[in-house]
Amino acid sequence: SWDRFLPRFKKRNVKQKKPKASKREKKHEVFPPAPTPSKIDLQLASGEYFLKPDEKKARDVERKKQLAVENGAKKDKERASAFVAPVEAAKPKAKQGEDESDKIEALKQKFKAQAQVKDKKRSAGDGDISDYVADSTLSKKKKKTKAI
Repeated sequence: SWDRFLPRFKKRNVKQKKPKASKREKKHEVFPPAPTPSKIDLQLASGEYFLKPDEKKARDVERKKQLAVENGAKKDKERASAFVAPVEAAKPKAKQGEDESDKIEALKQKFKAQAQVKDKKRSAGDGDISDYVADSTLSKKKKKTKAI
C-alpha cells in the first residue's frame, strides 16, 4: 500500500461558494440611445461658437458678475437669518386663579408627606448607638504574607 508515502492533508471546514443570483434580463431596445452632444455642438446651438474672442470674454465676465450678485444675496439672507427671533408656540390661556391654587395645594400635600416621612425616621431611631458605630472586630482585615 502506498498510503504511507502519500501526503496527509488536514481536513478543514471550507465554505462553499454560493451560486450568484440570476440577473434580470434587460429590455432590449431597437435603437440605441442618442449620443450626448459635444461641447462644440452645444456652442453651435447657442451661437457662442461664432463669437469673437473678446466677445466671449465679455460674456464670461458678465456671467461671473451675475453669479457674484446672486451668491452675495444668498449670503446676506443667511447672515440676516441669524438675527431673526425664533417663532414661539402660543400657549393656550387657562384660568390663572384655578391653576395657581391647584399648584399650591399640590405643593402643600407634597411638603406634608415629606414631613411625615422625616418624623417616622426620627421616631424609628430611638438613639441606639450600636447602629451607627462600626464593630472593630469586623472592620479589621488580615494581611496576607507572601511565602518565600
